[in-house]
Amino acid sequence: MHYWPRWHPEPLPQRIVVESPRTEALQPPARADHPVRRELVRVELDGVSTVVAVIRPDGPGAAPALVFGHGAGTGNHTAFDEHAAVLAARGIGCLVPDKDLARYSATQRDYGHMARQYRDLADWARTQPWAGQVGYYGESEGAWVMVPAAADDAAAACLVLVSAPVVTPREQGLYAVGTYLTEVGAPASLMDAGLRAVGTPMPFGTFPYADFRADHGALRLPVLMAYGTADLSMPVDQGAQQVRAEAAGPVTVLYYGEANHGLRTGEDQHLVPEFLRDVADWVLDPSVAPRVAGATPRQPFLAGPVPKTPRVQVQAALAMAGVTGVAAAVLRGRRPRPGNASVPYAIGLVGTVATVAAHAAYVVQVAKLATSYRKNPKLVRRGHRGLQALSLVTGGALGVAAARTRQPTWRGAVGGIGAGVLFLLAGYWGAFGREDRLS
Repeated sequence: MHYWPRWHPEPLPQRIVVESPRTEALQPPARADHPVRRELVRVELDGVSTVVAVIRPDGPGAAPALVFGHGAGTGNHTAFDEHAAVLAARGIGCLVPDKDLARYSATQRDYGHMARQYRDLADWARTQPWAGQVGYYGESEGAWVMVPAAADDAAAACLVLVSAPVVTPREQGLYAVGTYLTEVGAPASLMDAGLRAVGTPMPFGTFPYADFRADHGALRLPVLMAYGTADLSMPVDQGAQQVRAEAAGPVTVLYYGEANHGLRTGEDQHLVPEFLRDVADWVLDPSVAPRVAGATPRQPFLAGPVPKTPRVQVQAALAMAGVTGVAAAVLRGRRPRPGNASVPYAIGLVGTVATVAAHAAYVVQVAKLATSYRKNPKLVRRGHRGLQALSLVTGGALGVAAARTRQPTWRGAVGGIGAGVLFLLAGYWGAFGREDRLS
């Protein structure tokens, strides 16, 4: 276990080789413009009555169908309307259920339950006269869920993984933090803090899904993977290489230049039209030769294992013990320096609170820059230096107050030690530290 870990990114050992700049199918099937029918139905999915949007070609005969799996940012059956309208017009049925939010939150997510729900929906689709072979479509977080869903479904026809994390949620989280902070030129101390945050086990059994790892070796069906080259949050190169190496079935990988995490581009943020075209062609004929095509992906470093750091309770206890021990050693048997301790003591208390609050505000501002793909070097650099200056004033005031204290009261001791603990924890979480930028 690492008590004061620093993050040092590792380069990819090898890069994926893009065989062709064209993502279009080598032998695209004949294209037809089908009338589209949309309806809402209720289906029992792993014991939960769920609303499902069925968007399908309206005509005679059976059509291939896809069960859609939500990412972390979507949950309503309308989430994939744009996708479904295009795919249904091309002859593919789309089934989009509501996400079961009763068993889904920021701290608790049951991927096994979600996978069973999607398998139940696929089984239901196979009972419908309009549906032929049924496959799965998972986007972002949904890719973690759809891998076991498809692997455990012997009748599954294919699997589409869009912006798939592939690695564990903990590894993907650290990778996303690193790429975002690198992009805005954040100081390395913030990356260290990100590493500690991602690697810290949370109390009360929260985030049990952080180390979930999908078994890609269990995939024995055709797989299509799609990424946008402007997606900073996913290991777009490493993820494709890993699935191609582990999956037992054929894997096709397509990259779309300048597309973001949702495979959208431009100010209007519409889906890349070639993406939906390629998905439709591939689902209609997933037997085409597997290949890697499109733009060249950019992945700056490896999404690797995250070192475990002490639990939050342990960090607080260690800080408390350290500050108390130092305070006891300083105060016992010494002669206090002359002067009033109340003023520096007050400055230290106020400065500690201000340091914690300013650090929180600074992290929020850097996060906003990173997630909006904007840069503001002055804000990033001056904000960090301001935190360092504030921490020096606060630390100096606390030191002067301790030196001038003659007979510390219980109230003063608790306040001083509490301020010291907060100050130390603020430093641990990146309020001040090395300013060299990530590379």
